[in-house]
Amino acid sequence: MDNMTVDEYGRCYYSIRDIIELLYNRPDFDVSDIAIEKTESEKWNKYCEELLEDMKVLSDHNTITENIEDFHKMKLSAWFMPKEYMDFDIQNFVLDQCTTAEETQRVHDELIMFEERNLIIVLKYIKYVVDTMRANNIVWGVGRGSSLASFVLFLIGINKVNPLLHNLDIHEFLR
Repeated sequence: MDNMTVDEYGRCYYSIRDIIELLYNRPDFDVSDIAIEKTESEKWNKYCEELLEDMKVLSDHNTITENIEDFHKMKLSAWFMPKEYMDFDIQNFVLDQCTTAEETQRVHDELIMFEERNLIIVLKYIKYVVDTMRANNIVWGVGRGSSLASFVLFLIGINKVNPLLHNLDIHEFLR
């Protein structure tokens, strides 16, 4: 889908051409939950009414009433993970994994950066995902990209590369 755009709320919108291509490749696909720009959805729905009586019309996905700041606060509080992980003290968990003063200092520095960006909840979620993968014998990669620069992510287990051994700067991850 080449013409996708993303708005400030993180919603993806597609072009009519993308939807037609999708239906061409998967005729049984339910397009009713796909979002396209309001003017495009009005055109699509008009075409469906006039030409394709059995084709589903597109839903109106333009109904967010919160301002962008309230929307993001709401989404940051809506994590789908068990309560035990929501209440989990991830900061103490990663600090307890440290065995040297250098590691402890690095974790403190990274946690400050995560806190400044309101990302502690993300660390809790990553811990939940890693624990779930381990419990279900799901294999995941050794890590990739800038996330390898985070010692905290290494301690949680999302990647297998210790950034201290490779002198990776945390600023490569949390810019």
